[in-house]
Amino acid sequence: CTGVGGVWPNGVSLVAEALPRFSRPWISGLFGCVANLGLMLMALLAWYFPITPESWRWVMLAAASPGWLGLVILWSVPESRAWQASRDRLGQSSAAGPLAELFRPPLRRLTLIGIVLGTIPMMGNWGAINWLVPWAYQVQEGTSGQGLSASTQWMKSSGALLGSLVGGALASRCGRRTAYFIISLLSLITSFYIYRWLTPLSPSFLMWVFVQGFFCTLYFGWLPLYLPELFPTRVRATGTGVAFNWGRLATAVGVLLGGQLILHFDGDYARVGQWTCLIYALGLIVILAAPDTTSPSHQATLSR
Repeated sequence: CTGVGGVWPNGVSLVAEALPRFSRPWISGLFGCVANLGLMLMALLAWYFPITPESWRWVMLAAASPGWLGLVILWSVPESRAWQASRDRLGQSSAAGPLAELFRPPLRRLTLIGIVLGTIPMMGNWGAINWLVPWAYQVQEGTSGQGLSASTQWMKSSGALLGSLVGGALASRCGRRTAYFIISLLSLITSFYIYRWLTPLSPSFLMWVFVQGFFCTLYFGWLPLYLPELFPTRVRATGTGVAFNWGRLATAVGVLLGGQLILHFDGDYARVGQWTCLIYALGLIVILAAPDTTSPSHQATLSR
């Protein structure tokens, strides 16, 4: 996943700087939703070609196929004019470098807030959404519904595709901070409801998986809009990458500990999900300390 962690912040920053005349909320949403399109395609493949421990090779090759797009982008997409102008103004590099600048005043506070705001959706995606597919797989092993796990992945990803698409528009309409608070609240409610009162065999399970996928991935239309606005142009890609990828590092730790969680709760995915989805409650608190990136005071901070 290092490729995803490297591509995301660079792509988000390039989109933010190179397409100023387009609707940035919708461009940010489009950026967030296409990842879920890939997940839907993988679910479709899994439906027709059931994945087994022996099929890992073709799964990895299919997942790696977007790497060819990197070569196309390298040769056909130019650097943004805003980034080039900022680089020419400040010289090729500062004495300390962009990473060091992010962790000293006045940007240090913004960087730490960005890290937490980026970590909560990533941890939530692991702790609330990604347990659904193995939970469905566990249940389907004792039934005749062998397509349940693939159907769960499909519904989760289709809801996520729509959620990511409109996340940026929600932030633009309601305000960045208000939107994040609403997204965190809805993600917490729907996730806890599924794990507390439903099972994969419940008639409404797949519908609620779609709803949860929609709400929990509104974040990924919000992040491409907010994180680039948090940092000045000269360190935008670095700041966005740090904020986003610290969340990936925290999630990686969670994944490594996931087996211990399953053992601790005796293989009960419902109980695991009830606890791990509480990460969204932290989002309700942290966003209160985040700046309004559209305010004059924040713009003044970036211009220092």
